[in-house]
Amino acid sequence: MLYKLLFITLVIIGFFLFLRWKMAPKKVVEVDRPVPASWYQAIPNLFTPAEQLFLSSLEVALAGVPVKIFGKVRIADIIKVRPGLERSDYAGAFSKIRSKHVDFVLVHPLTTAPLLVIELDDSTHDQYERKVRDAFVDEALYQAQIPILHVPLRKRYIEHNLRAQIIEILRQHHDYRFQEM
Repeated sequence: MLYKLLFITLVIIGFFLFLRWKMAPKKVVEVDRPVPASWYQAIPNLFTPAEQLFLSSLEVALAGVPVKIFGKVRIADIIKVRPGLERSDYAGAFSKIRSKHVDFVLVHPLTTAPLLVIELDDSTHDQYERKVRDAFVDEALYQAQIPILHVPLRKRYIEHNLRAQIIEILRQHHDYRFQEM
């Protein structure tokens, strides 16, 4: 009798384990398939004409300053979510930065540590949604101790003014490198 009960118990447990295994969501393995040649094409320019103009002025303004300039940088590549958050908080915080980009980032020439973010502010930055986005980005960068400079869109930039403004920010935040500039 004891063996029958043990056998029936094992069958029932086995049945429930089988059901659990059968009902569990299966991992879908996506196989890269050949992409039709007509799906993609090159973008003619990485930067808009306004961004290209600003980049040219920025390069002139920063001649001799020990920084490198990177453009269209994903925010999640220059700041990260602090460790120790609950999983849902971490996921929420990361989702807010993973698909946002900034216009330009000045980095240390050897380590590529971010030194300064530069946002070129055109008329879209006057829209409410963009102001909310800008306020979030400003706060996130502030928390990460990375300064941000908002530069209004212009038809022409005065390079020596731009240089002075950037060097002053770099001195305030990285005074060990920019005292002689």
